[in-house]
Amino acid sequence: MKQAAIPIPAQFLRGSSAMMRCDALVLDAALRQSLVTVRSLGRRRLEVAAAETHDHAPAFASRWCRRGFVFPAKEGTDAYQAILEHWLERTGARVLIASNDATIALLRRHRARLESRLRLALAPEPALAIAINKEQTLAIARGLGLCVPREVVVRDGGDLPAALKDIGLPAVIKPSESWLWNEREGARLGAQLAVTSAEARRAVEAVTRFGEAALFQQLLTGRREAVSFLYADGEVYARFAQWAQRTSPPLGGNSVLRQSIAVPPDIGCQAESLVREINLEGYSEVEFRRDAAGAPYLMEINPRLSASVEVAVRAGVDFPYLLYQCPADGLRLLVLEGSASRGQGDDDLHARHR
Repeated sequence: MKQAAIPIPAQFLRGSSAMMRCDALVLDAALRQSLVTVRSLGRRRLEVAAAETHDHAPAFASRWCRRGFVFPAKEGTDAYQAILEHWLERTGARVLIASNDATIALLRRHRARLESRLRLALAPEPALAIAINKEQTLAIARGLGLCVPREVVVRDGGDLPAALKDIGLPAVIKPSESWLWNEREGARLGAQLAVTSAEARRAVEAVTRFGEAALFQQLLTGRREAVSFLYADGEVYARFAQWAQRTSPPLGGNSVLRQSIAVPPDIGCQAESLVREINLEGYSEVEFRRDAAGAPYLMEINPRLSASVEVAVRAGVDFPYLLYQCPADGLRLLVLEGSASRGQGDDDLHARHR
């Protein structure tokens, strides 16, 4: 019989290694949204701990982080999960918040066991499975009458000639799911711009080698806008809209300069109808890209806290705290909409972390 591996204990960076009880454990502490979450919950006098796979995460330096832990294992692996469960047995937490695609995929694999001891701040299955999968999301959007990019689903190299003929170049190639795993290795892949057939083939192969489908889509170059929601029990408790003035990389990357806007009537209604149709509870960000004529096309749904949530918090819509409460019975709030705010992304993440 194979003996279970003994997890390496987490390293305590802040506070005592003695038993503690915390209200929330925020994983993926290196991400901007995790820093925003630690600040948000800490300012409300909640006991917040943070964890990461290395010790140079900005959230560890925040005065609102009561405990910091380094999990000496690669994110998304069973070794990481073993360390996490070992930590939970020793210390406990009421709510677990994750924002990294690899971490979320891991938590989903162990969801039943984890939810027996705490609440995961994730949408329920199968709504979460639909939102994470772009192919499924776009299919539902078509049924609702939303505009979606022209696309061909490429499952192997043999589908590429038809995609090149139907869509043409330049084109955008993206994975159906951002986090890809083939039981041996994992990778987070984003959208890739292809202007030649050779670039298209390389981009498709990068996805299909994991056994996943690649979406070969028309290129849209208009303004990128997003609407975020906190949705629970059939009610929208908060909504917020923004547009990305700059992203890194320029196509489909993280927004590093964004500005809040009034919720546009067109994408506001479309995004809400999609969230309701999927019944996607918790936080979600619905992204659109406009064409040259200004018509919005659905890109994807992010069913996790995104880096841009900082702008919403600055504008008065505290999504991390709402997510912490959701779907608790105490979530009885007026519908919130953001005011004007402008924020930068990871360009200045390490400069202003307290």
